[in-house]
Amino acid sequence: MNWITKLFPFLLWIKDLRNPRVLKADTLAGITVALVIVPQSMAYAQLAGLGPQYGLYASFFPVMIGALMGSSRQLSTGPVAVVSLLTAAALGEIVTDASSYAVYAALLALIVGLFQFFLGVLRMGFVINFMSHPVVSGFTNAAAIIIATSQLHKVFGIRVINSSDTDWVSACQPLTLIDRLEKVGSDGLHTICNADQNYETIGRLLEAAVFYTHIPTFTMAVMGILGIVLLRRLYPRIPAILTVVVVSTVISFLINYESMGGAIISSINMEGLFSFKIPSFDFNAMGTLFIYAITISVIGFMEAITVAKSMAAKTKQRLDINQELIGQGLSNIGSSFFQGYAVSGSFSRTAVNMSAGAVTGFFFGSDSPYCGYNYCLVDAFIVSPASGYLSGRDFNGSSEFDPFWTNQACMESRKARWHCWPIDFCNDPDFCATP
Repeated sequence: MNWITKLFPFLLWIKDLRNPRVLKADTLAGITVALVIVPQSMAYAQLAGLGPQYGLYASFFPVMIGALMGSSRQLSTGPVAVVSLLTAAALGEIVTDASSYAVYAALLALIVGLFQFFLGVLRMGFVINFMSHPVVSGFTNAAAIIIATSQLHKVFGIRVINSSDTDWVSACQPLTLIDRLEKVGSDGLHTICNADQNYETIGRLLEAAVFYTHIPTFTMAVMGILGIVLLRRLYPRIPAILTVVVVSTVISFLINYESMGGAIISSINMEGLFSFKIPSFDFNAMGTLFIYAITISVIGFMEAITVAKSMAAKTKQRLDINQELIGQGLSNIGSSFFQGYAVSGSFSRTAVNMSAGAVTGFFFGSDSPYCGYNYCLVDAFIVSPASGYLSGRDFNGSSEFDPFWTNQACMESRKARWHCWPIDFCNDPDFCATP
């Protein structure tokens, strides 16, 4: 590999596009992935504590940059579940004003990107090999449970007031832990105050759900989960997530779901899709953000390189870990300058990309423009998907971690290593955190 292809790795595969079959395969693969990433990114952005539009912002330029500058030809970069969860955990500690949440999310993405980029430039990709598989497995399994439980309040239609909410002081702070009684919110949904520990909040939520479940919201969420599962099993070629989004939106409109008290996404701001904006720096928060940025960088890249290695083994292509670090770093840097948040390689979308027949990284050539077209459709037509469905999408999406496979591989490891799985599972930084 000469110095030109090291700077521009896409030159290694761009000549393959002269073959019409390769061009056609990449175009179809890009369109297929675009149909998946639009609703997926909206759900993951909400998991990160952001508005759904920020997931769309993080799904445009990062996809292009990751495909052009990474060494894997099939890896699909964009919002993923575990990085979204870690972003929410990081910002929850420092953000007091909800209006500045997206600003800090972009700053965090910039730090993550710079850290990954310099790891790649300094040829330090070998440090990833020191991350034991059982440790990562324990972390991601705990993350899957956290993601599922974090969406329970949306599934049951019960609002949980967090310490970052504007009405926390008036509704919850004056009360003692025992006296934080449930209240009914102005939107008609039953409301509870969060507890000091995550598992305590879950217990309080399940107790309230016995008597105060919002039936329309619960029905919409269950329909969304069942719809995704059945479509994937019976009609795997149909984009299950996008199909259920469209169907749930139509149903929401026909039955006037909002008038029943159901929460909807009333509007999506698309102005920031192509808006270049330099992230704002807050040096007081840089220390806290940097600690989380290291975690996001390593865990996110472990997810990306694992799936990239799997695809490389099937396609017999050469994979350069350091170049992939550079590509992922530049993707995060690009995301931060276009109002996105931290991204990584996705298991599910890369699998879709591979099964759709992608040969080169040019799948972004139809993925990103088609995503842009889909975003326009979202802005014009699908502006009010049921919030209950998107929580069902996150709940269903926690299975992306494939705990059965990781646990099996963990048990096959040396005893000196696999005992780390339950230890790391119980010490997940968010498992006992206040939501």
